Amino acid sequence: LCSSSDIFQGISEEIAKQLAIGMADNWSQVRFSASVATREFMTQVRDKESFYPILLPQMCLNRYYVAEGVRLYSLDTWKQVVGTKGRESVASCMKETVALYCDQAKANNHAVREAACHCIAELGLRMEPDSVRPFVDDLLKALILCFKDASWPVRDAACTACGNFITAFPEESKGCINELFSLWIAHLV
Repeated sequence: LCSSSDIFQGISEEIAKQLAIGMADNWSQVRFSASVATREFMTQVRDKESFYPILLPQMCLNRYYVAEGVRLYSLDTWKQVVGTKGRESVASCMKETVALYCDQAKANNHAVREAACHCIAELGLRMEPDSVRPFVDDLLKALILCFKDASWPVRDAACTACGNFITAFPEESKGCINELFSLWIAHLV
């Protein structure tokens, strides 16, 4: 299939949906294969920005995935696909990005949960606050869940991310500050 193929363009949305599933899989090998296919897909599709809501959240999350091959390949793909427009690209599909991050924070794989925490922290640090503000409650709920995780790297990533969120969104975080203080103190012990 090539970019000039009308058949490819006609089924590209279904292909993108399947690639998104693969990039969110719990197995590193599946994530990597789907990431390779996604990079090729994004070079062949005519209007790549129209696929951002389907593919960009997974592409973004995999930049923090613990498996080095997936992480490095995803970082390179990110640069190739969005270039210097990462913030704008994520902002254009913030609803889908937050939904994926919150979903991945509950994944059965601790490496996926850890990557989700890093990504949520990045939203608090790098994104325009107004683009994240409507989602702060959901993101904090996901982080608090991860802060109670059995895996210490997940707890550690959630701890840092919660600190970023309280700093970036102090008013929106007031409702969970007491719980967070308790978690931070317990994390120190």
